[in-house]
Amino acid sequence: MRKDKRLISYFGLFIPSAIALILYGYLGGFTRFLADDFCSAYYANRLGLLRSIWYWRLNWSGRYTAFGTDWIIAKIGIFILPLIPPLSLLVWLILTITAIYVWMKKILPNGILMPAAYSLGTVFLFAVLVISPNIPQSLYWWNGMRSYSLPLILLTGYAILFQVMVDKVRNRKVIFTGTIISFFSMFIAGGLGETYVAFQSILLVFLLTLEWSVHRDIKSLRSINLIAGFTGSILSMIFVASAPGNAIRQAFFPLHPNIFQMLQISLNGFVDYIFLIVQTPEKITGLVGAILASVWVGIHSKRNQSENRWALMFIIFGSFALSLACIVPSVYATSEIPPSRAWIIPVFIGMACLMCAGFLAGEWYWQGKYQSSPVKKLIFIFGFLMTSYSALMTAKYLYNNRDVYIEFAQLWDGTDALILKAKADGLQSVQIPAMDNWAGLERPTPKKEYWPNVCYSLYYDIQVYGPRYSE
Repeated sequence: MRKDKRLISYFGLFIPSAIALILYGYLGGFTRFLADDFCSAYYANRLGLLRSIWYWRLNWSGRYTAFGTDWIIAKIGIFILPLIPPLSLLVWLILTITAIYVWMKKILPNGILMPAAYSLGTVFLFAVLVISPNIPQSLYWWNGMRSYSLPLILLTGYAILFQVMVDKVRNRKVIFTGTIISFFSMFIAGGLGETYVAFQSILLVFLLTLEWSVHRDIKSLRSINLIAGFTGSILSMIFVASAPGNAIRQAFFPLHPNIFQMLQISLNGFVDYIFLIVQTPEKITGLVGAILASVWVGIHSKRNQSENRWALMFIIFGSFALSLACIVPSVYATSEIPPSRAWIIPVFIGMACLMCAGFLAGEWYWQGKYQSSPVKKLIFIFGFLMTSYSALMTAKYLYNNRDVYIEFAQLWDGTDALILKAKADGLQSVQIPAMDNWAGLERPTPKKEYWPNVCYSLYYDIQVYGPRYSE
């Protein structure tokens, strides 16, 4: 009976967050090409894989993997675009659950291992989305998704691979293969964006520091794989940073700030974001509820981790330090706080560290005589109520805003047909209706030289104009 109650409790944690994730995926099914997407698709189609990567490297950015994914989408066909957000969320959720399952399989009793992995994985991914400030641009918009969300999905997959390699591999040949995989995994993921590759490199340093501090074994399999991954990440960073096109793009931004200005801008932005979370009920309850859920699961751990308790504080420190470290490189490049879509990266690592710390807190401080403590029940109740409130309020908001996405998709499908008909009729130009989008991105205007006009026109091979927008 006691086991049945625990399973019901895990099921209760899972359901509200799963409902919200389903609605996130549902809205993503109405996504269409926006802004930069048209230029990305045009050059991928025209130049092919390697030449398009080289073109962008010379003229804009060294994100070799990002432009490679543009080529993949172009080859498959843009009909797949509405499937990408919901499928990405599904894959991300499966990978998250699997990563947690692999991590906890030696820690939790078998009877609750799977439901615990499902619950924590779902709560974690929901918490990342709900406290990220701009999901329309970081998940639904293709250029934003492949630069900010996709690398986090790959990182989640790497977490599984890393644990399997460390736990299962013993043969020297396989160990060598594992290090090669680790190297190339980080090298490929690093090519998705400047902000991410800087974060990835710092994260690997943090994990190496944690590994050497806890296990004090520089030659361990964990250390070898982390060093291999770090080497791949540094090489990726060098390749991205050395692109000649960076200088062209930098001309659109102010001069680089000095170290003091950079830290001040970063800290101010970080503090402002923390206040945003605290002042938004759905965000703060989702954050606190996810941490309490981790604490509650940690209480059921069967291992004794009374030693190394200092690691808890180190991980909590890491949640803030790593989050801040994601911001600094972007501030250096643009002399301002990174765009809101980029914040999903610091949110991801911050949430991961805080939930890990919550699990360790439950594992270390509520074992033995505390197993039957009323505190245990209170932790679950408050965690359940907070995650449920956050998830259900978020689900309500998403459902109430579905018409914004549906109407834009219908409008754009009609506009796409209008442009193609004008081209088939041999016209030299076509004016499209007002195309305000849910992501708040730029759209064509009457100015021929305006960059969205150029991108749309290149993609459709006909001059596209937009209406005059009031300021």
